[in-house]
Amino acid sequence: MRESLDSAIASGTGGTVTPASATVNPGGTATFTVTPNSGYVISSVTGCGGGLTGNTYTTGMVSEDCTVTASFSAAFTWIGGSNTSDAGGDYGSQGIAAASNVPGARHAPVTWTDAAGNLWLFGGVGSPIFNDLWEYSPASGEWTWIGGSATANAKGVYGTQGVAAAANVPGARIDESQWTDASGNLWLFGGYGYDSTISGSTPRSEGARILRLDSLP
Repeated sequence: MRESLDSAIASGTGGTVTPASATVNPGGTATFTVTPNSGYVISSVTGCGGGLTGNTYTTGMVSEDCTVTASFSAAFTWIGGSNTSDAGGDYGSQGIAAASNVPGARHAPVTWTDAAGNLWLFGGVGSPIFNDLWEYSPASGEWTWIGGSATANAKGVYGTQGVAAAANVPGARIDESQWTDASGNLWLFGGYGYDSTISGSTPRSEGARILRLDSLP
């Protein structure tokens, strides 16, 4: 009599085990290839008294029907940026994406994603406070410095209330309230940072709207 071996995915997603089944003579062994999907790693492979070497699972000597079960887990991938703390940014040329562009180390920035899946980032604080605006494209893996200042603790330019202008920009700040509307515009309110005179970093109470580039008239 020959013994039947089946393979199964414990979590239902994350990878494959091939072949789906195997048949061996009593006392024989079988091998299975365990392949995680992109962004996943093998968590464990069990069953049939076997062991995993690399991506190959070899059963023990089989004397009865049994099942090989694999599980996978999501894993972080280091995409870019520095692996050291408090790293400075590389702004490149404003409005031009480049592989070397990267925001400086910071916390408490405002972030959101647009309809195309691009990540947008505004402000935050490292050692200083920032008011720079960045866009990251997962498709190209590149950052673009869109606006704001490349220098820290920059003052704001308010312009005329209710009138959009290319020169307008909120001052450097953190901890502001933020939301996006149905048109993809980012709205900001308040926060802690600098006004138009750089009289010191104090709580702010003004509101501002940042338009995505593709929604500008």
